[in-house]
Amino acid sequence: MQINGILFFSSIPRLMIEMVTVCSTLSFIAFMIYKGKDIETLVPTLGAFAMAAMKLMPSANRIVATINQIVFQEPSLNKLISDISLFEEDELEFARYKKTE
Repeated sequence: MQINGILFFSSIPRLMIEMVTVCSTLSFIAFMIYKGKDIETLVPTLGAFAMAAMKLMPSANRIVATINQIVFQEPSLNKLISDISLFEEDELEFARYKKTE
């Protein structure tokens, strides 16, 4: 179960990716119209861009979600590594103590 705040923050990058995709498409259209291209010739190109964006969106969302999970779980991993190193130090100290007896 995810906390609502974490779910909210993990959805922000998805929205940003979609916004960048839409803005870049609109910029491309504006640039091509400025260059004097006919709108009829832009339709196949825009269709290709739209298809590519639709195919790439799930993969981009999975990458962003995985990065968010890694960042969220990093403090737990650091604590676990710290505990393991303390355990190893205690084990070495105990072995030295046993040798002196």
